[in-house]
Amino acid sequence: MPKNDLVLQITSPAPLRPQGILLCTIALAILAFTVRKNADSLMALTMGAVATGALIVLFVFLAGAVLFKNIFGKEQLLFVKDGAPAGTAAATAIACGDLIAIECKPLPLPMTADGKLAMLGLGGERLMLVTRKEAIPFGIGLSGAAATAAIQQIEEFCGRSLLR
Repeated sequence: MPKNDLVLQITSPAPLRPQGILLCTIALAILAFTVRKNADSLMALTMGAVATGALIVLFVFLAGAVLFKNIFGKEQLLFVKDGAPAGTAAATAIACGDLIAIECKPLPLPMTADGKLAMLGLGGERLMLVTRKEAIPFGIGLSGAAATAAIQQIEEFCGRSLLR
């Protein structure tokens, strides 16, 4: 988590949730086997084949997006000290003066809707950053210790206690 005098960058690693990776890999394997087995009927240009082809493309896109998010989906946040010159960091950086509080959230229960999204690697953020304008969820790939370390770094950088 590199930092200098004016900018702090916090990075959350990719979630690498085994359930999401395994589920999408198995689903894509079943889809590939089914398409290979029924390729001759799918090659006939009929409305049913076109609709089936569109569903296959949609399914591959969704499963591929979940796999990509799980394996390569890092998150990054930039914090800028108050009084830093314009252009010091990206436009999406959070100014320390705008940051009101940080909430450390527990992992959701497995049988809830949030828990199921977290299982797939699409939810389960560990931190909620409350600013003057919005609440920003962050840290899908953070462990409890890494979330605590990130909170401490942000508090040291901003110069005040932010944990709610």
